[in-house]
Amino acid sequence: NYDILRQRSHTQFWPNIDLKPHLALRRVYLNGTEVRDNHEKWRESVISVVSNSGTVFGSGLIVDSNGYIVTTGQTVRGNELISVKLSKSKPKSDLIRDETDTTATDIIKGRVVYIDPLVDLALIKLLTLKPGALVALDFADKSDIKSGQRIALLGYPSGTKGLMTGTISCLDHQSVDTSQGVSRYYQLLLNPNRQYMSHNAVHGGGFTGAPVINMKGKVVGIAIVGYNDSNYAVPVDDVKRKEFEVKDREKRYSFKNRRALGVVLQKEANKGFKVCKFTRNNHFDGKGVLKLNDYITHVDSIEFETLSQLSDTLDGLKQGKSIKLTVERVGQQIPVVIKYEDIVPLDCDIV
Repeated sequence: NYDILRQRSHTQFWPNIDLKPHLALRRVYLNGTEVRDNHEKWRESVISVVSNSGTVFGSGLIVDSNGYIVTTGQTVRGNELISVKLSKSKPKSDLIRDETDTTATDIIKGRVVYIDPLVDLALIKLLTLKPGALVALDFADKSDIKSGQRIALLGYPSGTKGLMTGTISCLDHQSVDTSQGVSRYYQLLLNPNRQYMSHNAVHGGGFTGAPVINMKGKVVGIAIVGYNDSNYAVPVDDVKRKEFEVKDREKRYSFKNRRALGVVLQKEANKGFKVCKFTRNNHFDGKGVLKLNDYITHVDSIEFETLSQLSDTLDGLKQGKSIKLTVERVGQQIPVVIKYEDIVPLDCDIV
């Protein structure tokens, strides 16, 4: 009865047997049965972002069953091509278009097609995915997101499945300090005047890019890690912006009529973009023009800072013309001329 509640008000735990039936059910609700009953279903839409060598960078969220992933900029860390690891293995024939092999896999190759360092969001397109092969989570409406709401984070700390629960603390936290995070040189670019969501679901770097989910199974934000592992999230409204919305996405991020060098690049602090690998259709491997472990520092005498800078330059290159790259090789600055004939189509078959 209610006297029991008053007598035990100084304790932290009240056995359900002492409560009236409707109070007992309420306690079960607060203890998070939604998470217990649904987290495996939600997990199907959560991936881990890994390097080609298998290093886990962080987590991400499937936002389109046709193969688009939202994560944070600090997760992809300037990489152009990355791998995405699914929550469970599936036959290749069910995941990859035009594939007949039924061997199970949980790895799909992806390309970073958009990044906004001021908000710390990135969009990955899976290159060979069969349309409709994955499941996307729905986004919550802004009007339904309140301080004090229970949330769950599904991510991949140290590459293993992780689950943390908590509540939303604040919807308009400003001046998020991420300068001590996973990739300091990148995270310093975050907009100090932007509003972020804060919460008390304690998590580490492996949860960076993970979805923050309410008890209805809808996404309210994307997790980022602040100073001293403080816990924040990019609000879901930022994920709904035009750069990430489904409408015209295929047209905006299509590889059709785009051009590439035919190499895999990875950004490294204060060094430029490192040549990590040659793709199948490249024109450089073994010719000495570009070599593995070269660092491209400038494009047409302009400091090479973003992948889109190189992509746009290559897209604008006309037949009979060339561009000049500055390459650092074994401590020496070397000019490299790239002709129109040297570049290849930017499509999924060159990976």
